[in-house]
Amino acid sequence: MASCADEQSYEEMIRVLQDFISKVSDACGDMETAARDCVDNTDGDPAAEKSSAKVQQCVARFRGTLETAQNVITYLEEEIEEIRRRAAQADSID
Repeated sequence: MASCADEQSYEEMIRVLQDFISKVSDACGDMETAARDCVDNTDGDPAAEKSSAKVQQCVARFRGTLETAQNVITYLEEEIEEIRRRAAQADSID
């Protein structure tokens, strides 16, 4: 029974992380678009260019966080498979 609860908890964590990845990814895209629009609308103003570069640096850090979140999802999926494997082995012993 505990393994079923663990599996459900892991699946919920995966869903939450996937939602996080989706929302942050969308926000990154919005920030990139806004930064480009700012530069375009100011005809390449040096201050706008500098701000745009800072936004791009922040977006890159956020995207690194998304990679970490994806790695956690992969780990949780592996754990779910291990729980299922152990449950199948226990069932075959009975």
